[in-house]
Amino acid sequence: MIIRNFGITLSQLTLEDIELVRYWRNSKEISSVMEYQKFISEEEQKDWYYSLNPISDFYFLINYNGVKVGLIHSSHINWKDKTADAGLFVWDKNYLGTHIPVLASLAMLECFFQNFGLEKYFAKVGCENSVAIRYNLTLGFQLHEKSDNSRFNFYMLEKENYLKASEKLKRFASTISSEKAQLEVKPELLTEIKKLNT
Repeated sequence: MIIRNFGITLSQLTLEDIELVRYWRNSKEISSVMEYQKFISEEEQKDWYYSLNPISDFYFLINYNGVKVGLIHSSHINWKDKTADAGLFVWDKNYLGTHIPVLASLAMLECFFQNFGLEKYFAKVGCENSVAIRYNLTLGFQLHEKSDNSRFNFYMLEKENYLKASEKLKRFASTISSEKAQLEVKPELLTEIKKLNT
């Protein structure tokens, strides 16, 4: 699957790119803000990749101006309940703290809310990660419940809250890129999703 919107291209993760992701996921800057902080081996990364469910786990490389800058996902999708988990990390320091992560989130959320009928997202955010907390609140996430693990809390984004919170963000995004949203997805996947959505 490929999603294009707001000047961002989200391309579904392939086997060829998992070593790139593993390299950055193991970096101190990124692993230090993750719940799982142990070193991830090449074999563990492959096991994780092959464990992904092709109908409910969608991990995308964030591409901006032809450069792979990070990873974003809609995973553990429950098509019956219309819910999913969300997360992202950006490894290219040139784009940390910029509008690029926001545009990537908008591209993914817009696609899954509008095209695939999702109604709710959940995200686990570090209690001391003020940047991530502020970022999620900007998108419309709200504190949902405190985790048993005192280091992280669960946040929830309902579609209605997203639509309200994203109005200004999308207006800003339209000043950067006027391209229309494009979605490339295999017909058999769309058919399967439609079956699960009914």
